[in-house]
Amino acid sequence: VHDVGLLKIDRNIYMAPRRLTELEFLEISKHPSITFDMRKDVKELRMGSRMVAYQTHERFNGSGYPRKRAGRQIHHLARIAAVADEFVSLISPRPYRRAMLPYFAVEQIIRGCQNGLFDPDVVRGLLYTTSLFPIGSYVELSNGRVGKVVRSNRIDYTRPVIELWNSTRTDTPEIVDLKIEEDISILRPIDDIDNETTEPSA
Repeated sequence: VHDVGLLKIDRNIYMAPRRLTELEFLEISKHPSITFDMRKDVKELRMGSRMVAYQTHERFNGSGYPRKRAGRQIHHLARIAAVADEFVSLISPRPYRRAMLPYFAVEQIIRGCQNGLFDPDVVRGLLYTTSLFPIGSYVELSNGRVGKVVRSNRIDYTRPVIELWNSTRTDTPEIVDLKIEEDISILRPIDDIDNETTEPSA
């Protein structure tokens, strides 16, 4: 709903199968203001909800849009929405790129946080709830087995709970908690059990 203002933007711009030009990006950056105005007459929506939609594309270091707000000038729920929106965007296909594996999406968000784009507390919250290998991610382990992340281990970001198979996926899966099984570690994320594409999308 926070991107409903895109309905007023030329579809050929935001669906372009390439990176946007500077002028096209300026056009896209109008949509939060359009969204805010479109929702002002919806009585069921509180001002806080409208503000979150308006500020989702702001960045913690002031480099976002539409008003280049920074830090605590951005609504606390908008700072959360910014990270959530970025994660969903990265793991979703776009006309100009493939979807990223969740691991690489989290990795990119961490780099963005290091560069000041996102609230560090919110990024820690993402890691706390999803781990470095988000729930549903497929991984290869140091013991040669593969499996799927089924639960995070809170602050132990790199050691989630895994539903584990052997490499041929012929055995009955078992649940392994990497926080307990300290001799096992994750070697790499994989696309899925049958197609082990590991490189991040361009």
